[in-house]
Amino acid sequence: VVCDTSGGVYVFGHAGLSTSLFQFDDQIAVPGGVAGTSLFYAKYDGSSGNCVWGKLGGSHFSSGYFNIYDIAMADNQSIIICGKIIGQTNLYPNTYTTYDENGYVAKFALNGDNIWLKTIGGQNSSEMATRVTYYNNRIGVCGSLYSNQPYLGDYPMYATVSGGSYRAFNATL
Repeated sequence: VVCDTSGGVYVFGHAGLSTSLFQFDDQIAVPGGVAGTSLFYAKYDGSSGNCVWGKLGGSHFSSGYFNIYDIAMADNQSIIICGKIIGQTNLYPNTYTTYDENGYVAKFALNGDNIWLKTIGGQNSSEMATRVTYYNNRIGVCGSLYSNQPYLGDYPMYATVSGGSYRAFNATL
């Protein structure tokens, strides 16, 4: 949960369901093809508690998933989230595809539209981005990675121990 200076309350979470509709008070979100693990996100009026808008996103296939681990407000202009992604994911109005289990950082406008998603990781790997922060026009992210393979993500990294093992990472984007 994050709040903006005009009283908007933004809630992002993991729905863990396959559905064609999802209820936010009197608002109904239609995800458009979500079949695997789902992400819900909504804006509420901080004064009345009413839902202003609600949306769903997530993986297109039951073998994929899209989890969220943290959220940050970026100078009251946008929202930054991070987590773990695999397969093809729909975040209105965009669709993204990853290779293996990758960490990600994503940016959303205050109307709930996805602006971008950047992956952390690549092939034969298992990553997750577990914390995100925003300060002075910079995004900070940390998490874990498991691989000794070259990474193909937007932010390439290598695990430094041969044979692969979990290691912590932190990055400034």
